[in-house]
Amino acid sequence: MTLILLTGYKWKLLISTRSTRGTLNWESKILLFDPDKMYKMPNVIKYLVENAEKTGEWNPSYAVAKVFKKMGEEDWEKMPKPKAVIDYTKCHPERCDAGVCAAVSKCPHGILIQDTPWEIPYILQDFCVGCGKCSIACPFKAIKMIE
Repeated sequence: MTLILLTGYKWKLLISTRSTRGTLNWESKILLFDPDKMYKMPNVIKYLVENAEKTGEWNPSYAVAKVFKKMGEEDWEKMPKPKAVIDYTKCHPERCDAGVCAAVSKCPHGILIQDTPWEIPYILQDFCVGCGKCSIACPFKAIKMIE
C-alpha cells in the first residue's frame, strides 16, 4: 500500500491536503501516511484508473472526455478517441478456435472483420469508436488502443 501511495504521489495522482508552507503549490505539498486519513484523487485520475481496471488499457482520452461529460460540457464527444490497431506480428488466427478470431465476435459495432476463418482480421478505422472490447478479447494481445 505504501508503494502505491508513493507512486501515486510521485506521479501527482494523489493530492495531499497538507502543505509545508501553507500554499497550494505542488512542491509545497507533503504526504503523511495515516490509515485514518482520506487522500484526494482528481476525477480524471479516478476515471483513468477505473477504466484501466475494466479494460486493461491506460486511456487518458477516455478519462478526460468523461470529466468533461460529467461537467456538462456540450462538446465532450468531440474529444479525440483511441482507435483499435492490430499488431500483425502478434495476430495468430490459426491459434484461435477453428481459425476464427476471438476478438471479432466481441466488437459491438462490427468493424473488426475477418472475411474467412484462418485469415487475419482487419479494422474499419473510420468507424472504430474506441470501446476497446476487441483489445480485451484478443488472447494474443495483438490489438492495442492507440490515441
